[in-house]
Amino acid sequence: MSDPLDVDPEGLRVASAILSAHADDVAHSGVAVGNNGAPSSVGAASFAASIENFRAAYARRLRERAGSVAVAATSYTESDARGAADIATVRI
Repeated sequence: MSDPLDVDPEGLRVASAILSAHADDVAHSGVAVGNNGAPSSVGAASFAASIENFRAAYARRLRERAGSVAVAATSYTESDARGAADIATVRI
């Protein structure tokens, strides 16, 4: 026999907010790198641009996960409410 499903929708909402905050932190933690035309500075600028691209992609991924977790929380809450309403209408 399996264990009953126990979900904490409020915990999922908190997790969603935390993921969103982390996404904001990641997206806004860039470092400006100057480019004076020297080969080393061009290389550093190119590397910094690659890091910025990664940072932006990672922030998007965190935001997507935050959205998915928020949707799951809402889904569990609505499902529980429907189940409770269905049980309340059963007559024996």
